[in-house]
Amino acid sequence: MRRRYQILLEAGWKLSFVPMYFLGFDISWLVMKEMYTSPYDQQPYTFSNAMRQESQRHPAVVASLGNTL
Repeated sequence: MRRRYQILLEAGWKLSFVPMYFLGFDISWLVMKEMYTSPYDQQPYTFSNAMRQESQRHPAVVASLGNTL
């Protein structure tokens, strides 16, 4: 079974990491936030939002994931 992030990568989404802030302080030395850049509008999305965007464009994605979104 394919991993879920591979569905996004095969559809043209790009994985990137952005700095994380806590109370206004940059804690990127400790943790980075994973974001996916859309091939459609070039905006960054979290994994959940990226999967929702992709499922609207490709109904087969919904069938492969079941009701986990």
